[in-house]
Amino acid sequence: TQQTPSEETSAGTEALYYQRIIPNASDEVVFVAHEVAMNKGAEHYFQWLADTDDIPIAPWKPGKANPIVCQGKGEYFSGHFSIPPENIMSLAVFDAQVATGTRNKDWATIIPYRKDTYVFKTEESYRADMEKSKFGVTRRKYGFATMRNLELLAAGTIPYFCAADRIPKTGTLASLPLSFFRMVIQWPGVGMRCWPPKKSATYPIDYSRFNTTQYTIIARKLLQWTHVYQRTDYHALYMLSATSLPALPKSVLVLWASHYTILLTTIIDGLRD
Repeated sequence: TQQTPSEETSAGTEALYYQRIIPNASDEVVFVAHEVAMNKGAEHYFQWLADTDDIPIAPWKPGKANPIVCQGKGEYFSGHFSIPPENIMSLAVFDAQVATGTRNKDWATIIPYRKDTYVFKTEESYRADMEKSKFGVTRRKYGFATMRNLELLAAGTIPYFCAADRIPKTGTLASLPLSFFRMVIQWPGVGMRCWPPKKSATYPIDYSRFNTTQYTIIARKLLQWTHVYQRTDYHALYMLSATSLPALPKSVLVLWASHYTILLTTIIDGLRD
């Protein structure tokens, strides 16, 4: 389970994988994933995820948008962050990285809340750092929905979500693979200190327990998944499905009353596509 604010876990001192992967009975998603892996004879969940021929990361296929019903307060539709297709690393570039060994950093440099890690002056250098890293830290800031989640996915970098087990079941992260995020914090050989946020720290990967081949396969599958389900145009279609329009309109008027300009710009980008 995810460490509490009073606990510290490192790759060098963490419990054996089999002890850590056994989920809480209340976390049905992790329980099912663990059971499936064990029933298939896998050493652990990540071996099963790598060995399957398809992409066994839960697809986001919501169909027509369904509202969130709040008792006594009406119905609401939840929007989702997304990313322009041109900002998502191509599979060809990812494969070239694997062939040349250029994705050689354990962790992306920036750790949210650690201001001393905010060293990049341009978007290009920020993205380049993620694109050569295996994992990147993300966490709740103003809310659980943060563009950092999408930036890591688009870079082909696996997000390590501090407090993944605390993400609400209903909300704006419904478009992300939350069950996968909950499992990442159990990855053999991978660990960090999440608490307190301003003193959080990543630990070097323990390669005696970390299977690089399995990681590469899973990271590529996650990137394939991102190309399908996290594009701005995909999310724009989801948003339009909440209307009564029988066909796609030629134009859309967007009335905005929120400070979340990132969400607005990704919606506009998707509608234009």
